[in-house]
Amino acid sequence: MTDQLKTSEAKTRIDKLIKQIDELRYRYHVLDDPTVTDAVYDSLQKELESLENQFPQFRYDYSPLRKIGGQPLQKFTKIDHAVRQWSFNDAFDREEIEAFDTRVKKLLNQENSPAYACELKIDGLHIVLTYKKGILQSAATRGDGKVGEDVTENVKR
Repeated sequence: MTDQLKTSEAKTRIDKLIKQIDELRYRYHVLDDPTVTDAVYDSLQKELESLENQFPQFRYDYSPLRKIGGQPLQKFTKIDHAVRQWSFNDAFDREEIEAFDTRVKKLLNQENSPAYACELKIDGLHIVLTYKKGILQSAATRGDGKVGEDVTENVKR
C-alpha cells in the first residue's frame, strides 16, 4: 500500500509540475511577463526531471522537459527555420555534464565525444541570423524550434 501511495503522490506532483511549468513558460515566452526567478523555474524543472527518472511510467511526451521555447506571437511575421533550433538542458554538476555527453554519443552513434564549448548560462534571446553574401537577410527568434518570429528590423537597429 505504501508503494502504491508513493506512486500516486508522484503522479499527482508530476501532473502539478507540468501544469505549473507550462504556465510559467507561457508567461515568460508568450506574455513576456515572468512571475518567478530563473532559479525557481530551474528548481521546478529539476524536480520534474528527478520525478520522471524515478517514475518513468509518468514521463509524458507533453512534458515541458521534451519541449522548447514557446509559440510564436501572432503579432509577428513568422519565419520557418531552415534548420531546427534546439535548446540544451542546463547542467549544474559534473554528473549532469557526463550524462549529457553520454546522450550525445548515443544520439550520434559514436564512441568518442565531440568537442564542446561550455559557458555560464546567460538568459536572453536566441536569434537566428541569415546572411547572403555578407548581408543580413533575416533575424528570427527560436520560437518553437521550427518557426520563429521575424525580428529583422529590431536587430538592424
